[in-house]
Amino acid sequence: MLMNKEVSCGNFRGLIAYLRKHYGDDGIRKIFEGLVNNDRYLVSDKDDLSRTIPIQEDHLMDAAYWVSYDFTLLLFGNVKKLMDGPDPLFMAGEGAVTEYFSKSMYFVVRIFGIRFLSKQVSKLNARANRVKEVTLAELTDKSARFEIHKETVYLRKDRPCR
Repeated sequence: MLMNKEVSCGNFRGLIAYLRKHYGDDGIRKIFEGLVNNDRYLVSDKDDLSRTIPIQEDHLMDAAYWVSYDFTLLLFGNVKKLMDGPDPLFMAGEGAVTEYFSKSMYFVVRIFGIRFLSKQVSKLNARANRVKEVTLAELTDKSARFEIHKETVYLRKDRPCR
């Protein structure tokens, strides 16, 4: 069955680059274990939307592909098993941001400041994630704190309702 299109795979580019850099191909295989090339996790082929295919590693780097929120949670669960430390998902997220944003983006932020960046976060999230909303909760001269609100999903027999 085709996965719900809830999270853009573009979200995973920085994460995969960070994990490959620090854990190599073995680490990548571990986080994709049970998820990639599995008939339970199907996506529409971007070149032929009538064709469904099991998700592959290259799809997870391509913003044209979308996966379900459940798939994302399983992927993050595998990341958590791979990494050591008290808060591995926070470390992975921090590393993903560093890998994803170019030096020119950091330069732009230095010029325009944290206020500019904080306004962009909600816009970027809205384009790449359909199950959560990010809102700015607190802004200081040196930091920003965001709140994430996940949409409540209720299930009826065999189809989701929102």
